Amino acid sequence: MDFIPGYRLIHILELIEENKLLYNIIKNLYLENIELILPLLVNCSSDYICYAKNINGDEYIISIFHDDTDFYIMHNSVEKFFITLCAFYEKEIYFIDEDGYLDYDMDKEIEIGKKYNKNLLYWSI
Repeated sequence: MDFIPGYRLIHILELIEENKLLYNIIKNLYLENIELILPLLVNCSSDYICYAKNINGDEYIISIFHDDTDFYIMHNSVEKFFITLCAFYEKEIYFIDEDGYLDYDMDKEIEIGKKYNKNLLYWSI
């Protein structure tokens, strides 16, 4: 079941295996100053949305794509992640389509994402 369109929540029993798969992707990424990465959501292509914490204690939600050499900060805090996610559902940017699947309005998602997460490259792609 999708948690956000295209991404499902990783079940606790899958966490160890998903963490291994994620490690194989990130082992070649430049992650200086990142102390911890924990996968939260995954899609069928093995792209991840993760919790990350740097050596200064700053927390982020980041996106890691299986075929990219970098990661992208989506939210500057866990709180911003939940605030943005709630806005997506409250404003019906995320919705159930006529076939019963979770869908979204991409343009509105970017607009609201930018509003709550100013100056982050992820929302400008």
